[in-house]
Amino acid sequence: MIRLTKSVETPPSLLVVGNSTYNQQDVVSQLIEDHKGKCYLCERICITDYEIEHLKSSANKRELNTSWDNLFLSCSYCNRKKLQLFDNIVNPTTQNIEEIIQCVHLAENKNICFCSNELENQQVEETINLLHRIF
Repeated sequence: MIRLTKSVETPPSLLVVGNSTYNQQDVVSQLIEDHKGKCYLCERICITDYEIEHLKSSANKRELNTSWDNLFLSCSYCNRKKLQLFDNIVNPTTQNIEEIIQCVHLAENKNICFCSNELENQQVEETINLLHRIF
């Protein structure tokens, strides 16, 4: 994961009263532009394999289903790994995600994630658990 910046302006389709759809073309286009076409979790470029992902899952936080601050671009693989199991991860638009370091341990052929400043909090721990699940 990397630090992201999202457009301050909410896409118009999300402002329609009574709208329960979050994957309109204006939302998709803005997320692709803001995320530079990359999945916010694995950073893979999503050419056609992209989905709109909820930072706080729609299963657990229905009221955030169409909240612009809750919507991110994700590849289908990461979206399926995250599901509603990781609703308390670090928000890469508001928190210092660079504190979490990922590296590959070649001898054991596995991905290792840790927090560089030993910051201990539930969001960092949950983010690391999700990254282990993805990688």
